[in-house]
Amino acid sequence: MKKAVSIALIGETCSGKSTLGKGLSAQLHCTYISFGDLKRKHIHSNTPTSKRLQVFLKAGLPIPADLGYSVIEHAVGEGLNIVSGYPITTTELATLSAHAPVIGVVVLDTSDEVILQRFYERRVCPLCDLPGVIGDDCPTHGIAMVERQDLSYEQLIARRKLYRERIRPFLETKEMQQLSRLSIHTDTMTPDAVQDRASLWLKTILTEQENVHDPDHYPAHLAS
Repeated sequence: MKKAVSIALIGETCSGKSTLGKGLSAQLHCTYISFGDLKRKHIHSNTPTSKRLQVFLKAGLPIPADLGYSVIEHAVGEGLNIVSGYPITTTELATLSAHAPVIGVVVLDTSDEVILQRFYERRVCPLCDLPGVIGDDCPTHGIAMVERQDLSYEQLIARRKLYRERIRPFLETKEMQQLSRLSIHTDTMTPDAVQDRASLWLKTILTEQENVHDPDHYPAHLAS
C-alpha cells in the first residue's frame, strides 16, 4: 500500500488554489481536496458531521481540528494529496499529519488589486465546476462558463480578514517554517506557468522523500 502524504495549498480566495489544485491532480494523477467545497457539501447533508458543523458556524466559532478533518477524511487517498483550506492552525497540521503527513506547502501570493479583479471575473462550468474567467468555454463540455454564485463580496471581505488574522500567522509558526515551501507570486503568471512551477517543485520534494523513505511509499510517476 502506498503511504498517504500531503501538500498544503495556501492562498487567499481568488489566488488560484482551485485552478492549481485541479490542474496538478489531472497532471500528476494525485488527489486534490478542497476543504471549502467538501464543507459546503456536508452542510447541505443530514449527517452527524453536518450537525456538528452547523453548531460552530452558527455561533461564529472556529471549527475544531478533529471536526475539520472529519470533513475531508474520506477524500484522503493513497500517495499524494494536495489539500486546500486545511490545515490553517498548528493543531490542524498535527491532525492531518497523523493520517497523511504534510511534507510541504505551496503558498500563492496575490496582490489586492488582482484578487478583486479575479473576484469579478470568476466563472465556472455549470456541468463540471471547472473554474475559469469571463469569456472561457469549458474544454470538456464545449459550453460557455457562467458566473459563480458561491461567494458574495461580503464573504470575500470576511475571508480576507480570516487570512490576515489567522492564516498568515500560521504560516510563520515554527511547525510551518520547518516544512519545504514553494511561494509563487501569481499576479503576472498564467495558470499554466504556475502549474508548471508547482509540478516541478512537487516532483523534487517527492524525490527527496523517496531518498529518505521506502521508495514503495510513493507513486513512481510522481517521483520520476
